Amino acid sequence: SKTEVIIVIKPTQCAATTVALIFLCGVAALYPGPCLFMQPTDAMARSFSKKRLTPAYKLLETLNEKIKDPKSRDSSNTILSKVFPGGSWQLTGANSGASYRAETIKYLILDDFDDFEIDIEGEGSPEGLADRRTGTFPGRKIYINSTTTVKDTSNIERAFDKSSQGYFHVPCP
Repeated sequence: SKTEVIIVIKPTQCAATTVALIFLCGVAALYPGPCLFMQPTDAMARSFSKKRLTPAYKLLETLNEKIKDPKSRDSSNTILSKVFPGGSWQLTGANSGASYRAETIKYLILDDFDDFEIDIEGEGSPEGLADRRTGTFPGRKIYINSTTTVKDTSNIERAFDKSSQGYFHVPCP
């Protein structure tokens, strides 16, 4: 698809983080490249890695073969970094400007986006800083999701307002 950015505004507990998990697994299995997964804090990123990401890829034989166990002596994999042939997952919190400068990436996931700071350490908006990390890759993909919080200060609302504002409609059976 030529679509580069997907913005999902949703109610609470509607599986948007599960979609992000599927996106991560698809990157490793089908479209390898450097991927950055950001949550509001490092603690949330660690929790996601331990409770959701690691159990998911360990259940998928294709990924379990590609991603080495962090306990192996030669592994470059940690809780917040997973390397696989042709790519990697970097997981981080969004609360530090340094998190946005780590490396150039092709795939970007901003999860629970309304919980990100509005201005990251005086360096700019989280979507602007993160967007710069993907600028050199053709075929980049960015997935941003969140439940809206406060009108007029909502990160996801601001990102959606700058977008083409397309809607995906699923008719109710």
